[in-house]
Amino acid sequence: MARLFPIALLAAAAALTGCAEDELDPDAFYWDVDLLATFSTCHSDDNVVGYEDAFTYGLSFDGSATTLRIDGNTFSSGVITGCELEYESGIVGQERQGGFVQWNLIGDAIIRTGGDGCDIPNDDDGNALDWYGTETFVITYSEDTSLEAGCEYEMQVQGVYVEL
Repeated sequence: MARLFPIALLAAAAALTGCAEDELDPDAFYWDVDLLATFSTCHSDDNVVGYEDAFTYGLSFDGSATTLRIDGNTFSSGVITGCELEYESGIVGQERQGGFVQWNLIGDAIIRTGGDGCDIPNDDDGNALDWYGTETFVITYSEDTSLEAGCEYEMQVQGVYVEL
């Protein structure tokens, strides 16, 4: 039985919601982030806790409105107030072996672009972080009987600012 892992969802969001760019946008800000699965209500027998991956997030601003990208592909938009970022993807559809599924991503983070501003905890090794937040994938519709609408995958996201 195929499992719907959060990173597969994120990769699908990036692929389905934007077009790749060849170079980094010099007007965007970048963070190298690590994602760690911390919680799931989607499969009682699925051990997603501890699943991890890494990406470079690119964030563009237009006033307080934001666009978040991976490899130049937009996967969500949101708003920033001070150091607090809230973002959400649109509804993404995905055909699976068990049937069609729709989901969206909801995220929040405390971010900084280097320096000492914003109160962000250090990682487990005591290293300073510039991105600290949570992303939740919510299944909004499912024809796959192994995946119930309303279930969630939660990811811890933490990272460091990348100077261009």
